[in-house]
Amino acid sequence: MNPRKIIVMRHAESEEDIDKTVYARTADLDIALSKNGEAQSVNVSSRLSGLLDGSTVHFYISPGFRLRQTYELIASRFPNTITHSFSVETLILKQFWGDVTVENRREIEITRYKEGVLVYRFPNGESGAQLIERFRMFVENIRSEFQKDSFPENIVIITHGFEMRVFLMVWFGWSASYFERLANPRNCDMVTLSLQSDGSYALNEVLKMYDPASNPQHIART
Repeated sequence: MNPRKIIVMRHAESEEDIDKTVYARTADLDIALSKNGEAQSVNVSSRLSGLLDGSTVHFYISPGFRLRQTYELIASRFPNTITHSFSVETLILKQFWGDVTVENRREIEITRYKEGVLVYRFPNGESGAQLIERFRMFVENIRSEFQKDSFPENIVIITHGFEMRVFLMVWFGWSASYFERLANPRNCDMVTLSLQSDGSYALNEVLKMYDPASNPQHIART
């Protein structure tokens, strides 16, 4: 049974979103939500539950403490009429940044954006192509799961901002140039894919486009 809604969401604000030096003392998967992020998760719960079409929902969660926290705080506020479950999905893990440190991060980011974020390979890390392939595998896997009669009426995918865009690009077959024109989602931003009569999915929202003028540290691609 194809789910009626596929909702893709960026996790709530974490310590990393407000302090990039957190990586110097905390492993990526152990980074927690900020106090504001905890409040965001609670506040977005009613909005998310209102988007669901039906009473059953399964969450696919990218590995990491801040993502699990986001799910748990959201689900804890769901009405009793909604049956929810979750699984941690390694295929939608955040891109592995390899040897990035607080000291070399800016230099690496400059090189990454000049080369193109979807082709750049982090030093001793993962390339954009490898990340895209992981998400292709994830999409193939969940499409096969849709064939089960007992599949939930809704799914929610909680991942990271960059990876959220990669999922949408893979799902809809977008070009790399279109991907690069999209703005990065904010914490707890959501997009909804609704099932159509022909079995396809339509994106409900108009996505925000990236405005280089709004970013004083914008790096132009060479």
